[in-house]
Amino acid sequence: PGVMHVFTNTSATITTPGFPSAYPVNVAECWMRTPSCGHQVQIEFTDFNVLGSNDYITIKPAVNGVSKYFGNKHVPAKMPPKIINFPADTSVEICFNSGQVVHGHKGFSAEMAERHNTDWITSPNYPDSMDYDSRMDPPKQGYAPAIISAGFGLHPKELLELEFL
Repeated sequence: PGVMHVFTNTSATITTPGFPSAYPVNVAECWMRTPSCGHQVQIEFTDFNVLGSNDYITIKPAVNGVSKYFGNKHVPAKMPPKIINFPADTSVEICFNSGQVVHGHKGFSAEMAERHNTDWITSPNYPDSMDYDSRMDPPKQGYAPAIISAGFGLHPKELLELEFL
């Protein structure tokens, strides 16, 4: 029941019907985005004013265990985070529902975009160079190569030498 918009563009602006004017009663509308392989979906709410009897949005997958949101700047406790970055390769669905009574609230506007996944493991001093601290334990065989190759950019020859520390 309702309307489902499926996006394939890398970015899109999604809004409640009638935005920035008040949204109508009895609306059920959803927006869905499946990112390209190795990418993630990011949602940034630029305006949010969804408040009233049975007026809310749902976000799947849930954000920190919460999937139902409503509110405005005067009632912010149940509003969604302004920016949400979802895990790579995860489809995202936002649904808007309005009840039989609407009190002039304008709904929401959000940017839904695909971003390249940038989940990197780095040292605390990245991007500065890392100096070996003699107080640190030397790397243990089997653990250091994966972390060092991902975070410190050592070449395979150097990795082989580290295995024998």
